[in-house]
Amino acid sequence: MAGKTTVYFIQGLHGYKIGLTNSVRKRLSTFKTANPHVRLIANSAFMERATASWLEQSLHIKYAHKRISGEWFDLGPAEVNEVMEILKGRLKTPVRSIQGLKLSFLARLLGSLILLILLAIVLESVS
Repeated sequence: MAGKTTVYFIQGLHGYKIGLTNSVRKRLSTFKTANPHVRLIANSAFMERATASWLEQSLHIKYAHKRISGEWFDLGPAEVNEVMEILKGRLKTPVRSIQGLKLSFLARLLGSLILLILLAIVLESVS
């Protein structure tokens, strides 16, 4: 069974990293080996990797103009606070709103398909 995927936000000596992991503890340990000053600022876990990936990529796009290299960003205090609020689920972003609508629509669609399949099975067994 797959575990949760986490979007993490860490502070390093020269910037902030927004990334994905299946184990925050192991990921942080890896970074601390190279840089003991790295610290976890915030994180948010998701059951679906696609959801976590979507949020991570959305944050990368939002702060692309602040990219240092790869997943590292040069963020100011207001941006750091914004990322923290987004990961804590306190701040609705267009991405989270669209994501919620998309997932809600897909859940309804899947529910309708299941009902149609069940109806077909019942009709098949009656005839």
